[in-house]
Amino acid sequence: MSDNYELENVEASVEKAKPASLKNGKNNKKTAMIVLAVIAVIAILGTVVYLVLDGMGVIGGKKTDKVKELADYKNFSYKTFDKTVSDKDVENYYKEMTDYYIKIGYKVYEEDKSRENDVVKKGDTVNIAYKGFVDGEAFKGGESEAYDLTIGSGAFIEGFEDGLIGAKKGEKRDVKTKFPDSYPQNPDLAGKEAIFSVTVNYFSKEAEYSVENAYEKVFGYKTLDDIYKELRTYLEEEAIANEKSYYENSKNEYLVYIIENTKYDELTKEADEFYKNYYSAMEKMASDYKLTMANLANQYGYSDVESFQKALKEQAADEVKKNITLELIAEKEGIKLSDEKYNEYAEKYAKEAEYDSVSEYAETYDKYYGKGMFRQYILNAYILDTLFDKYAVKSDEVATPGDAVK
Repeated sequence: MSDNYELENVEASVEKAKPASLKNGKNNKKTAMIVLAVIAVIAILGTVVYLVLDGMGVIGGKKTDKVKELADYKNFSYKTFDKTVSDKDVENYYKEMTDYYIKIGYKVYEEDKSRENDVVKKGDTVNIAYKGFVDGEAFKGGESEAYDLTIGSGAFIEGFEDGLIGAKKGEKRDVKTKFPDSYPQNPDLAGKEAIFSVTVNYFSKEAEYSVENAYEKVFGYKTLDDIYKELRTYLEEEAIANEKSYYENSKNEYLVYIIENTKYDELTKEADEFYKNYYSAMEKMASDYKLTMANLANQYGYSDVESFQKALKEQAADEVKKNITLELIAEKEGIKLSDEKYNEYAEKYAKEAEYDSVSEYAETYDKYYGKGMFRQYILNAYILDTLFDKYAVKSDEVATPGDAVK
């Protein structure tokens, strides 16, 4: 645990509260629209409402009359995502992994049988089994059955490596040591005396490896087929995740398409009103986490408050368009959110935002943006999903994994 533990906790909390459109300082039409469709960590700001809810409307009242000409939302196509994993995909991934380890100079070891009768000295590499005890109790993370340790490398705490000098293959020793007074890896062990029960398994030497033998030398599998099986499972799971991500990205593109092809009357007043509420929410968040606005801006990836404000203003303008456009289309299509669908969506988003319950998620959301705002967020997401599923059509063009993460 670092000395900045409290600050790190604050930063983690703020990270959880960020809308997707402002993470890493990214702000453009596409990312501004993404808030609604993508399941962000919390996506609090992506759905500030366009209706008056319990006296707290962001824009206030219906504004669908601000739409001069609605886009043809029934005409949108997106690529097909192929999640098939071929044998060649598996082979290539294994080769990429091996090439990476070779490139970074990763070392592997094997038994040096020529040193069967030697004794351990500084500079030797030995394969050891060890188990550590503090106050007679084994502690978590303090054991291994096979670890290649170079004596004198300083990889272990002071006294451990010196305690093996003079040992022979197969010899077992109890090495007495003391953890440093400052031990961030495990503060509970800091300054405590320990005894390690250590067995020298054998003397080691550096081994060469390549694509032909890395499955065993580097990754510890008995056969190439064994690692291929594991890699295939991994790649298939990744492909499923990428397909889901690509589907969400496609919904975002659909929303962007609708907004960019819809014509509006002047919305400066509505956007300014939205921004004021938007920025007020940011100030409240900063206050709750005991941060200055400059600190919060930095958390979102902006160098100063002014650039952060500019990003919020740009997003506010897009959010106004998004909200009134979705409302108008929902009216035309007769889209309504049932209690059953609300519960389904709320539970889904709460889980993916890593909240313990829907109530906790909704309370956090409404805390910053007013009673009823969370339900509006769910409604907006439901409207977009309904439209996309009904009108978006897959084309014959095949998407790439890169399309899933852009």
